[in-house]
Amino acid sequence: MAGKISRLPRDIREQLNVRLDNAQSSKTILKWLNELPEVRDILQAQFAGQPIDEGNLSEYRKRGFRKWQIQRAALVFSSDLPAQDSSGQSLVPPHLLEQFVQWISMRLAAAAESSAIAEDPKAELRDLRNFLTDIVPLRRSELISRRIRLEEQRLAMAHSKNEQELEKLFWKWTKRPDIVAKLFPYRDPDKERRKVVRLIDRELLGINRTYADEPEPEPACYI
Repeated sequence: MAGKISRLPRDIREQLNVRLDNAQSSKTILKWLNELPEVRDILQAQFAGQPIDEGNLSEYRKRGFRKWQIQRAALVFSSDLPAQDSSGQSLVPPHLLEQFVQWISMRLAAAAESSAIAEDPKAELRDLRNFLTDIVPLRRSELISRRIRLEEQRLAMAHSKNEQELEKLFWKWTKRPDIVAKLFPYRDPDKERRKVVRLIDRELLGINRTYADEPEPEPACYI
């Protein structure tokens, strides 16, 4: 019965998959599997104690083990992808899709290379059409992906340009007299100008003098 192995606990099925992946012989695997206490209990309760045989294992290879191989290959594939691209940006789903399309293309190329050439021209044409049926959607998805990437770059450039324009407008806005008056309501332009002049006189020219709007210094400061 094909359902015997599928009803085993997950950890036992995982060990079985590893053994199959390591190309252990069916005889070795069946001996190990049927001697496990957990397996014996399940077989006794659900299958009248009948052991797992070669037919059960062969059926599992086609279904359960094949599914495990696909899942494992997907995990290895995703773990090999870099977390970031060369610019330091996190990879987004389109990048993953491109990698996946490339992987499928390589598998198709390998399958085409290893396939036997049909002696009948009509059969060969049929095989080529089958390959083209798979290749055309891949090619279309690649072109769409490139178009999306170009559009993303265009939008990024437009966004950057808009930010620069907004910054220029902002600084121009801050220099308007009415805005300056709102931002600095207590600022006296003439007084600020005089402060700059005094700073230049004292710090750059070394001139210490009293201005009309400054209080007279205390006599003690001359001692």
